[in-house]
Amino acid sequence: MLTKRAPKPVALLKTYRDVRRGRPPVVDEERSLIKSHLKLLGVVKREGKALQVRNRVYRQVFDRQWIKEHLPENLWQRIKPAMPIIAVLLAAFIGMAGVAGYAFQQRSVAQDALVIRQHQIAEQQTRETKKQAKIATKTQFANNQREELDEQRRNAGTQMERTQKHSIQLAEDQRQSATQKILVAKLRGKAAVVLDRLPTARAVDGMVMAIQAMGEVIWQKPEMAKQVLTPVQSSLLAAVQSVKEQNLITNVADVISVAFSPDGQTIASGSYDNMVRLWDLQGQPIGQPFQGHTNAVFSVAFSPDGKTIASGSGDNTVRLWDLQGQPIGQPF
Repeated sequence: MLTKRAPKPVALLKTYRDVRRGRPPVVDEERSLIKSHLKLLGVVKREGKALQVRNRVYRQVFDRQWIKEHLPENLWQRIKPAMPIIAVLLAAFIGMAGVAGYAFQQRSVAQDALVIRQHQIAEQQTRETKKQAKIATKTQFANNQREELDEQRRNAGTQMERTQKHSIQLAEDQRQSATQKILVAKLRGKAAVVLDRLPTARAVDGMVMAIQAMGEVIWQKPEMAKQVLTPVQSSLLAAVQSVKEQNLITNVADVISVAFSPDGQTIASGSYDNMVRLWDLQGQPIGQPFQGHTNAVFSVAFSPDGKTIASGSGDNTVRLWDLQGQPIGQPF
């Protein structure tokens, strides 16, 4: 059972030898055909995870000498099946040795030829290197000259760019100066037009123009504003004085609030006499005062369509009126 009827006698005897030696322990494997056969024979047993010889009788009978006798591990037993192959390999080796000797001889010849060729190539490379060095020297000289020319071109371009920038800046300064002169002339012309319109029926237009001119002066640079400030201020002062005298509106009590109609043709005022009044732009009253509040009217306002007036009073009410002074609905 250990030698003739074993599934793989050599593998089985080697496994048994390893189990008997015990270093390292042979781990049991359920799927191993060899280890299962050894356990089935009763030669080994499992303790823990490792396999051991079942008893001292088996260990003494199937000892190392017995294993050596039945395990074909001597040199002749190993070599004998392979003798035909060894003979063939030996003959091949002898033939290859002869071929190798011839090849070695040929290689020596080839190496000598290679050395001669390498020497020739080295001499040729030396000559080529000297030639390239001369070419490189000439190329470097040409490159230096080209770099000098490029530097001269860059300097010329930089100078040209500076000249162009200076010309552009000079033209811009001239343009700004011309624009400034035009604006000064325009503002002085407006001041003259204001003074021309004040004595006429277009005095209000003159005052508006004077205010616009003053606004333009405020936003200009200080050096330009000085050139037009005096005539524009004079025209604005004259316009204010003239229009104030022409459109003075009087009321019997202090006026607290005023509002323009959307079309700009009518003024509503609220005063301490508890009344709302309408006026035209010449200061003439329109219709009768709006009566209804019992305390001073602190604010008045037109509706966006100009058909309704809202007033707020110290009597804690807001009232709506039509343009004829009739109350609309109840006080708020």
